[in-house]
Amino acid sequence: MHTITFYSFKGGVGRTMALVNTAVEMARRGRSVVLVDFDLEAPGLTTFERLRPPQPHPGVVEYVTEYISTGRSPDIRDYVFKAEVFPDVPGNIYIMPAGREDAHYRRALAKIDWIHLYENLDGFVFFEDTKTQLLAFTNPDYILIDSRTGHTDVEGICTRHLPDSVVVLFFPNEQNLSGLDDVCRAIRGEKHGGLLKDIALHFVMSNVPDLDDEDEILRTRIKSFRSQLHFRKLAATIHHYNSLSLINQSIFVRDRPRSRLAKEYRKLVDELINTNPGDRDGVLVSLEQAAKGVNYLNSEQLSKVQQNFSEDPEVLAAIARVKYGEGRLSDALEIVERVLSSAKDYAEALYYRALIRASMNNKEKAIEDTFVLLNTKNIKSSYIVRLMHILISIDPTRVADAFAAPAVQDLDWESKYEIALDLSRHDLHSNLAVSLFRDVWQSCPQRPERRWSVSHQFSLLLIRSGRWEEAVEVLTPKDHRFKKSQLNELIDNFNLAMARWGRDSSPPAELFRRVMDVARSRSQLVDSANSMQCLAVAAWADGDEVTALEYLGRAIDLAKVSVAPLFSCWRYRDVSPEEFLDDCSEIRRLISGLPVYPAVFGRRE
Repeated sequence: MHTITFYSFKGGVGRTMALVNTAVEMARRGRSVVLVDFDLEAPGLTTFERLRPPQPHPGVVEYVTEYISTGRSPDIRDYVFKAEVFPDVPGNIYIMPAGREDAHYRRALAKIDWIHLYENLDGFVFFEDTKTQLLAFTNPDYILIDSRTGHTDVEGICTRHLPDSVVVLFFPNEQNLSGLDDVCRAIRGEKHGGLLKDIALHFVMSNVPDLDDEDEILRTRIKSFRSQLHFRKLAATIHHYNSLSLINQSIFVRDRPRSRLAKEYRKLVDELINTNPGDRDGVLVSLEQAAKGVNYLNSEQLSKVQQNFSEDPEVLAAIARVKYGEGRLSDALEIVERVLSSAKDYAEALYYRALIRASMNNKEKAIEDTFVLLNTKNIKSSYIVRLMHILISIDPTRVADAFAAPAVQDLDWESKYEIALDLSRHDLHSNLAVSLFRDVWQSCPQRPERRWSVSHQFSLLLIRSGRWEEAVEVLTPKDHRFKKSQLNELIDNFNLAMARWGRDSSPPAELFRRVMDVARSRSQLVDSANSMQCLAVAAWADGDEVTALEYLGRAIDLAKVSVAPLFSCWRYRDVSPEEFLDDCSEIRRLISGLPVYPAVFGRRE
């Protein structure tokens, strides 16, 4: 059970509307929600037609009055009713209204001394018992409290005692900023004093005009709020919405789900669910985002999640993934070992243990986990690709064995393509890489750009492996309806010319001339060391030594300032900048008329 208070220092920000839409959206997502109307002077929850009881119903005021009168907590079931107007919503909505709102209600409210209740009548224990009763009666995932505005006697109950988190709605003016400063400071102060609880704050800028901010007025105000109230980002922004549906108090997430307002309320719900350490679905989303670097979970938050889901293997595996990504390998390993002690075949945990062991240089154990997983059914294809990458990098001699595993054989063509690319970088497995590329080449769809990417990478591997005839076949256009971009056409023509040169032992001048024709027709060439090197070779083969030397000089200049590996057409592989410059020296000898051949051809007499 997670309790959230909706609070605003001033009115007019749509606080109750935000709370109601949040509740209905949570129920639409299968959560059970209790709404408590603590805006006792101006109750708003039951003014919504769908949340109105069939007849006036006792609520908070009558409940507190009964306790003060008898000294015993009343039965909460007499003060809470279930909203029955959402038959198609999987979750439940219960409501504890402010009260009957009759003449007796006003007199009773005026008589409640909240300070006396807490100081002399065990008010703290009373409200703790209230939460216990609500849990037993409704078994809610969330309790949402609608608090009144400003500084009041009940403010501390709503913003500090009862909630686990507070949604702070504000309009970005100075009055709201000044008023919220003290409130937020008091809420945060409970972490180290008073209740000793860490109450999360979610800041929502609301009723914001949807206008151009040419003078950056709004941007400046937001910066001031962030700085003074000490928050990093807004949980949501709710824009001013011009609609007569507001008069009818429509619940936008249900009645107008495609409206912008509904989308903004759903964003707020995402934030509340994903930051609740007790909401399993939200926790998994939050951990997934943290693993991708989209958000950040500190050690305290991770510990709370781990404590709440100490027996949940999926959540624990996700925590291990986050810690692995942060480099906390020992912590991550400890978690997956705990999972595997009770679920030894759990694929997620085995996968992360393989990654962790590989990172800790425990190669044999990493390989052991890898082969267990490759013989497991229904493992994610992305996991297989990653595991094959690990195997290729730490023990290439075991790769052939891995290819026999059913999990690898059953991969889709895109996953096989990723593995083929990885294998193609290792000479030890060029035959396996070629075989896998053939499979991909035959099964990939006929989408032009995707098909070109596969054929391009396949042809590079074939040329580097000396499979000239097959490279020529792959690079020779089969469907002339397929129109390539000029750049792709230039690349293919160059690679085809190199494959023909390797096959026939002499450079095909007409193909290299085609490369130069395409290059001359382009207004701008890709200014990279590799492209300049390729054009130097093509210009030489076309008989233009002056242009060849110009291109070669540019390739050399670019290589001299590079720190990353460069692809060299002399060897058809990535090389260091120093090796690239050595290859350029060989190309200069070629241009000068010496009988040298590209290194990819091997020794030629």
